[in-house]
Amino acid sequence: MNEITREIQNELTQKAKENIKTYNKKIIASEYPFVGVSIPALRKLAREYRGRAEEVFFRMPPDSFESVLLKGLMLNYVKADFDKLWEMTAEYLGLCDNWAHIDCFFSGFVYGKKYNQEFNERFSRLTDSENVFIRRAVAVFNMDFRLTCDCINETLNTLYSIKSGDYYCDMAIAWALATAFAKHYETTTEFMKSHSFSPEIRKMTVGKCRDSFRLTQEQKIQVKRLLTR
Repeated sequence: MNEITREIQNELTQKAKENIKTYNKKIIASEYPFVGVSIPALRKLAREYRGRAEEVFFRMPPDSFESVLLKGLMLNYVKADFDKLWEMTAEYLGLCDNWAHIDCFFSGFVYGKKYNQEFNERFSRLTDSENVFIRRAVAVFNMDFRLTCDCINETLNTLYSIKSGDYYCDMAIAWALATAFAKHYETTTEFMKSHSFSPEIRKMTVGKCRDSFRLTQEQKIQVKRLLTR
């Protein structure tokens, strides 16, 4: 075991809490064992090791839920050009086996804006990946970084092109569509009139819109009528 791995594993052990481990095991389906470290604590640990980000990424073994996510969080501090960042991002995503690895990674991914077009080009090639979490990554990336006025139509078309049929992918598409309704209601409504997503995605989208605080009650009723017709 190398020094950096030993240091970080000791940190993870010290920060572990049994109640967090129990909770995460209930809400996250993963083949990786859980240590029991909270997401905020992992983000703080990543900041503490930001000066050795690339070393941590390449030398930290993916032997727990937390160590895999930590590798992803370290990418925020890697100093590299886009091509190398993409290679490392693709390597990280290949390790992901659950929704939390994807969602927590993108929610604070600093390069998502800086290299927005470049990442979009690469992700657009992965809409039919056999890996459900790669496809979820495409949907979540578009939701977090591409629901802007200048590219909303392109983003909606990307969401439509993602191969569906897997719960974790379908739910991410629905989540992105509900967010699109909240941010660009008229544009998204017009798009949905001419594009038929699967019954599962439409049902999930209605549910996500129903729970949204950013849509009016009338808009929620209209979305339900539109997607359940």
